[in-house]
Amino acid sequence: GLRYSGPIGPVNLHTYGVYTYAGHVNYSGTTAGARAAVLAPAGSTWSGQFENLNYGSVGAALTYAGVTVGGNFITGAINGRGAAKPAGGANANAFITGVQYASGPFTVGVAYEYIDSQGAVAMTTLTQRKEYALDIGGSYRVAPGLVLFADFIYQNRKQSGWNFATNTPGAANNTVQGRGFVFG
Repeated sequence: GLRYSGPIGPVNLHTYGVYTYAGHVNYSGTTAGARAAVLAPAGSTWSGQFENLNYGSVGAALTYAGVTVGGNFITGAINGRGAAKPAGGANANAFITGVQYASGPFTVGVAYEYIDSQGAVAMTTLTQRKEYALDIGGSYRVAPGLVLFADFIYQNRKQSGWNFATNTPGAANNTVQGRGFVFG
């Protein structure tokens, strides 16, 4: 990987790029056994095999006058948030972007993320998982070591043909949502 962090005129820049490759342990059972274990529906090409992790990630954040704008992009042979991609499955593409403003004791920000990956191995070559989230928050520094904060997050995950309630193939519960609010 490579990284740069420093000023460029009045803008402070933090940026990086990294390539990741890792092997894996091969499955020694049969394709039929692998499909039966995950209840793979007809048409799935799930074989029990995975591909090596093989992906790139780049990101940057620029700060000027208290405003920071940043983002990160990941693409390649990875499934979701760091899992190995099933053989023949779709590559992942994911990004997160956000903006933050800080002035004195106040900080506020918003971030959005999107992940497109294979998802459930039982659904290999049939459907892909789509995930996104929105996060809005802020903080106020009352004194050194004492910070008040509030944060709201909305998340959505969907994959056609995958039942998230039973964690098996199915026509119901193909979308799950989450909302949360924290303060402290």
